[in-house]
Amino acid sequence: MRLKPIITGAAVLAIAATAFYLEGGPRLVAKLRGVAPAAHKTERAEALEVVAPAVSVASVEPASFVETALVTGSLVARDEVLVAPEIEGLRVLSLLVEEGTRVKKGDVLAVLTQDTLDAQVAQNDAALARATASIAKARSQIAQSEAKLAEAKASFDRAKPLRQSGNIAESVFDQREAAAKSAEAQVVADRDALRVTEAEKGQVEAQRRELVWRRQRTEVRAPVDGLVSRRSARLGGIATAIGEPMFRITVALDEPAPQLPLAAGMRLQADVLLERRRLVEWLFEPLLGFKGRM
Repeated sequence: MRLKPIITGAAVLAIAATAFYLEGGPRLVAKLRGVAPAAHKTERAEALEVVAPAVSVASVEPASFVETALVTGSLVARDEVLVAPEIEGLRVLSLLVEEGTRVKKGDVLAVLTQDTLDAQVAQNDAALARATASIAKARSQIAQSEAKLAEAKASFDRAKPLRQSGNIAESVFDQREAAAKSAEAQVVADRDALRVTEAEKGQVEAQRRELVWRRQRTEVRAPVDGLVSRRSARLGGIATAIGEPMFRITVALDEPAPQLPLAAGMRLQADVLLERRRLVEWLFEPLLGFKGRM
């Protein structure tokens, strides 16, 4: 092959150059130039001293680098509204808006599942029907108790003159008196039972109103007009008011903040902070980026 002679020739030249240097090649060159070897060494040392780089020493301290960018635009007064679900523990069934969507107040942003609420409403309907039937039964019982009370009082009233005349036994009079008092106590007990049943019905009705309210809140609506700047909600996720809100809506303010000497629509230039990192993070960023691509 052609490479073998080339490699052999290069090796010979390298050996010859090494031998030339070891056998006093630099002295021969200096002699031919008319310069003594000692003088040659002195000039060479002076040349090295001239080209020697200056070295400065500084103490190392931690510092942060700030990256900014110059931008030009219009100042617009804005505010951000956080949208969270009014009820928690339900899964997100559908999402109707994306980031960048303009919405009006009352627009539906997301829909939550209401199967659990529907089952609770059905149970509440059954409890309400039972409470209504119990009230009807209690009122009927009161009517019967009042009729018995009227009969017992009439019998007792008839026994009073008979006792005075001695035409009725004392034991019979006592029985009629006890029957009248018992009938009166029964009427009081039945009326108390009716009040308890009505209170239970009121509690069931209150639960129903809460369930209806919760079912109506399964639709998450926009509280204001604006632009959906961020959507954190995910399909199948659990709606919660803790942590990151489901949506962020950016709205334009009517007036700028009073503490700023600026006005909406003003043209301006500003240095925008892009990033702030420690020096060590800037130095190792290429290595970290290379590691991420491995």
